[in-house]
Amino acid sequence: MTNTPNHEYNTPSEGTENWHIPLNKNFEKLDVDVEVRGKEENKGDFEPEIGTKYEATDSGAVYFGNGDAWVLADRRVGQLQTDTVSTKQIQNNGPRIVSPSIDAGYDSLQVAIDDAAKGKSSTIWVAENIKENVVIPRDDEADWYNRGLTIKGVSDQQTIIEDKAKDGQTPVITGSDADAQLHRLTLENLYITGNENSGPAVNLPKSCPFFTMVECSTDMLCELGKPFFGYFERCYFNSITSIETDPDIGLTNNTVMTDSPLILAGGNLVRVDRCTFRSGSGETNYTLLWLCQINNVDMNQPEFKLNNSEYNENAPRSVAMCLIDGSCGDINMNSPYCEGIADTQYRTARTPLTETGSPRAIYMRNVRGEHLTIDQGVAGIYIESDGSGSWEVEVNAHTSPDSYLKVPINTSVTVSGSRSEVAPRIIEPSIYPNAADTPALPSNTGESIKNPNYTDCLVYHNGSGASVHNIYDGQNDTILYGSPVKVPLRGKIYFDSSVPTDWTWVKC
Repeated sequence: MTNTPNHEYNTPSEGTENWHIPLNKNFEKLDVDVEVRGKEENKGDFEPEIGTKYEATDSGAVYFGNGDAWVLADRRVGQLQTDTVSTKQIQNNGPRIVSPSIDAGYDSLQVAIDDAAKGKSSTIWVAENIKENVVIPRDDEADWYNRGLTIKGVSDQQTIIEDKAKDGQTPVITGSDADAQLHRLTLENLYITGNENSGPAVNLPKSCPFFTMVECSTDMLCELGKPFFGYFERCYFNSITSIETDPDIGLTNNTVMTDSPLILAGGNLVRVDRCTFRSGSGETNYTLLWLCQINNVDMNQPEFKLNNSEYNENAPRSVAMCLIDGSCGDINMNSPYCEGIADTQYRTARTPLTETGSPRAIYMRNVRGEHLTIDQGVAGIYIESDGSGSWEVEVNAHTSPDSYLKVPINTSVTVSGSRSEVAPRIIEPSIYPNAADTPALPSNTGESIKNPNYTDCLVYHNGSGASVHNIYDGQNDTILYGSPVKVPLRGKIYFDSSVPTDWTWVKC
């Protein structure tokens, strides 16, 4: 009896006794040698004999049997030689992969988060759409303080995390309890969605000092409390349902019903870069972007959209595209865009959530003609319009004497309200020409430049860390954020961070 050269199948010679025995052994070997083909979901119907190959016809994945289970093979590897492979050990040191359809991935995002709290790696890749509500352990339950937690969608498009509870209260992503503090959290390339019965998309009301959201979309309220530094880039915040909420910034115990897509309450600094805020539920209360008691907010090209066809403009509510609530610090907004029907585009107010405080200063540049409502006093409002459309300014509270609305020639501006006598000055170039003397730029940080004019001036600049020294008021130097900066008569200006490459001086 001889054997075949490649697979060593038995070939009994003519007249061999019990020739059926070697032939039956051939069939046993064929059952292992011949690959099994079928759909990914059907591989459990076949025995994973050692060495057997299974190819999924729908996904293209290749598996090999180890006697107990089908093990996913990476065909990009030229050669793999090992006695054992532990996918859990690999994911303990590298990104944890949530992919319920494959044996090597986590079936649950919550399980991956809990494992990340115990392991070395705190980066989680969500490779498939899932339906789940997750709770993130607090700092004293995991080493988030040093490593932070990153949840990133790795699908071709945004990976979906859908609200499973749909009880109107349970958030899709939240902390472990009411007092939970999560030091660092990054969400990237995710679409957090639900329906009209869903609770919040993200709810971290107590504290998340370093919170980042990049290229994410949401369909429900996101609520973030007391960020030391919050960063949002190219995100789409939408709202399809109203939710009762209390941001819990320690001011009141009141709650409100709102379909605001994003509430930022308390904290030091927030940066918003090219994000969109939208509501189409028809039940919009208060605002699309709600800023409560934040020290500094820097926004670049924000878009505010209220669905015209669904919003009831006759409803008894006060709606703003952007609401600045309570004692916020400096609000810097560059090139904002508003679309849709609202009571007002930009509003300062005290709401039931704060009931105290007033903003320090609001700077807006490249703004189209819109509606501004001042229902709560502001230390200073400085707006530069690009001339598109007209302006309506409703003043029901005080503003500082140096506040202004700078518009191009022949722009229509209407001022109304119970305190219209203290409205920001309307500056039009044909009426208030830029006649101030402009000194030379400083050559280095710390170099003081004296106001050469015989009046107070506004200095438009592209530097950072500007400080103003008034030699007559006997007070310490004042550090100012953004541009313009007011330099008093015979006062001096200098820059701590970076000197400007260009500036313009305008008489107040």
